[in-house]
Amino acid sequence: MTTLLKNVLICDGSMDRGRCGSVLVADGKIAALLPPESGEKADETVDGRGRMALIPGFVNAHSHAAMSLLRGIGEEAPLMEWLQTKIWPVEAKLRKEHVLWGTRLALLEMVSGGTTAFGDMYFEMDAVVEASLEAGVRCAPCRGIVGDERWKFDDGLRLAETWKEHGDFVSVQLGPHAPYTVPLPLMKEITAEAAARGLAVHVHFLETEWELGYLKDEFGMTPAEYLEASGILEAPGALLAHCVWLSPEDLAGLNLDALSIAHNPNSNLKLGSGVMDLPGLLGRTDRIALGTDGAASN
Repeated sequence: MTTLLKNVLICDGSMDRGRCGSVLVADGKIAALLPPESGEKADETVDGRGRMALIPGFVNAHSHAAMSLLRGIGEEAPLMEWLQTKIWPVEAKLRKEHVLWGTRLALLEMVSGGTTAFGDMYFEMDAVVEASLEAGVRCAPCRGIVGDERWKFDDGLRLAETWKEHGDFVSVQLGPHAPYTVPLPLMKEITAEAAARGLAVHVHFLETEWELGYLKDEFGMTPAEYLEASGILEAPGALLAHCVWLSPEDLAGLNLDALSIAHNPNSNLKLGSGVMDLPGLLGRTDRIALGTDGAASN
């Protein structure tokens, strides 16, 4: 089955402004971008003049997709109170089927808004991958690792092994939750394993001001010193989610080649975490993406 979409505004990044053209779709995939009057024949022709545009898909860099089921839980609370008294108790009762259906709901919302790829940290991550493949949406899943429970680390490695043959659509990462939930020795082990296996790491970092004090009191480190000591910067790719309290000065002198930041403005404001210094951080790196976080905090 082929479909020709004529008179479409094509914005593919190759020029400053979009151009008019045709899009040939074959068996549900874009087969070719053609000039307006290409003469190409198809089983079906649709005129998109004034109502169709083709743009690259959006990427949701940081999410907890299955939390679509938790929307509205724990309103009007700062991060730690929200997690400890509202979210974690509910999540303890969730099973694979909940994660599967919660992710399916989130994917419907993503696709309706033009999102075609997302990074996700949660548990029962096989369900997340299964839902993503059903929807035809690319995902970068990671099993959230919290505390000193090695089985969660092992489950993250198993996830990478299980889905390694789906590289076009699935890029598994390792997911140490945050410096305040993962002991430093385990964080080092996770990042070392990520480097050895060619996996990226995905971690919450400096979401709240409290975490600055935690790094200093617990480890005697600045944010930059922690990033180096933990091995996060040695992984083939490192995604730091939130970074509300990360300053441009913290990044001075660091190797940022493989580092990306996921900016989650809605979540940061809803939980009262603060406002990330986006202009300042853009002065250090252009590898800053947008994320939604979970629906309960968006």
